[in-house]
Amino acid sequence: MINRFILNDVKSNMNVKNCNRCSGETKGKTILSIFNEQVICLECKETEKKHPKYDSAVQAEYEQVKKGNYNFEGIGLPDDYDNFMKSIKQKI
Repeated sequence: MINRFILNDVKSNMNVKNCNRCSGETKGKTILSIFNEQVICLECKETEKKHPKYDSAVQAEYEQVKKGNYNFEGIGLPDDYDNFMKSIKQKI
């Protein structure tokens, strides 16, 4: 019963109309950021994967899960992320 409640809570938190990062419409498809607890659209996730600190964020989460921390908040959004995101979108 508790697991179902948690799953429903996660589903309701993930069901956002607009991306927490770019404010664009999610069209019902979202994922959590590896850097922080933002619910982001799939386009922002693809951009996030290109950031130089992405691999270290993945590794940090992996290490936390190994320690039993299943609620790791992430390493934080890198300070240069806004400029990075703009530079990626300009290339598209």
